[in-house]
Amino acid sequence: MFRLRSANLIALLTAFFACSFGYSQDRVEIDVRTTPVVKAVAKAAPAVVNISGRKPANPPQQLLTGNDPEVNGMGTGLIIDKRGYILTNHHVIAGIDRIQVRLSRSSLFEVKDYAAQIIAVDAETDLAVIKIEGDTDFPTISVATSSDLMLGETVIAIGNAYGYEDTITKGIVSCLNRQVQVTEQQVYQDLIQTDASINPGNSGGPLINIQGDAIGINVAVRVGAQAIGFAIPMDRAMEVTNRILRQAVEQRMSTGIQLTTDIVNRRPRVIVTNIEPDSLGDTAGIQEDDVLLSIGDAELQWAAEFYLNLMESGFVTTEVSLNRDSEQQTVKFGIETSLPQTALASNRAWNELGIRVSPVSFRTLPGKNKYEGGLKVMQVRNEGPASSQGIRPGDVLLAIHKWETLSLDNLEYILNSEVVASRKPVTFYIYRDTEFFFGEFFKE
Repeated sequence: MFRLRSANLIALLTAFFACSFGYSQDRVEIDVRTTPVVKAVAKAAPAVVNISGRKPANPPQQLLTGNDPEVNGMGTGLIIDKRGYILTNHHVIAGIDRIQVRLSRSSLFEVKDYAAQIIAVDAETDLAVIKIEGDTDFPTISVATSSDLMLGETVIAIGNAYGYEDTITKGIVSCLNRQVQVTEQQVYQDLIQTDASINPGNSGGPLINIQGDAIGINVAVRVGAQAIGFAIPMDRAMEVTNRILRQAVEQRMSTGIQLTTDIVNRRPRVIVTNIEPDSLGDTAGIQEDDVLLSIGDAELQWAAEFYLNLMESGFVTTEVSLNRDSEQQTVKFGIETSLPQTALASNRAWNELGIRVSPVSFRTLPGKNKYEGGLKVMQVRNEGPASSQGIRPGDVLLAIHKWETLSLDNLEYILNSEVVASRKPVTFYIYRDTEFFFGEFFKE
């Protein structure tokens, strides 16, 4: 009887206080149901996207057949910048001709597909950055360090599992620093192991902590096993993102700046690790060991954000705020004079052909042939002339029409030629994995 009366008393007191403070019984129940997991998902889910596309079932040897059977590709990504930059796995977008991105239904954006452009990739670590365009700012995910993860810590996976968008699974950190060999060529290092269900389609999506911060990129499952999934630690993912975005920037502007992200008390900060003499960074007055605080109006936490903002700004001169010896300073960084001819050629290749290229010698490439080198394709613009003809990153452009493309000066000459300016079909020749291909494209 005592226990029964106590229970009744608690119920009466709960109802009394709920009424006294203006809360309805429904509100009390919602507050109880809103667990830390619910809050974490509500914070992170709007910035998780579904990635899909079409890729050939059997990639052809010839570039121009155009009638190959296609299969659907699918995966997940997370928006790391409000202007539409998305981090995902390379294998999610590899070989896809038309990359489509759909925002989460929890984002409150209109449900529609966005065409995505490949910005930078790294096949070895299986990471890629793509970009979508929109009229308003996109929701972004909060990125946290993975350096202090604890065994048994609660984690949540969000992704496009088996094509079921916005799928949420929960588990714990089962192990850290796992090495996993997926194929003979692909080995993942230092992975987070979790028992949160990670299925095909989850790849590229975030593994978040109980605070709703991304601490990993879901990447692989153990075939035939249950409750064993893996994620790339966030610190590692952002380190790779920093490197590949720097490479993308250096194709258009030689900054001479190398950066890293240093974690202090769980807070990331951007440190200058090297400045090349007589470079733009050196001219601006940036020095080794400076802590970069912001570029333009954008505050910096991760090194990758510096290069991302350079690309987004169009490489115009802007202010960079930094901390040196505990004193804050502001310097001007960028190109104040006209772009050099090589930069103009690189920009024209992107705008007119849909490729970003860099000179390369065949001494660094496999196989033997009569060519001295060419222009290595670093990026391919989605739905551009090169993309429509099957050209992909890693290819080496050997020639256009009757001219070799050994340098950006060669490319500038070709783009100014009458045959290209006439917008007639132009023959191109590329070298890929010790084989030669050719095709035709129109200049935009």
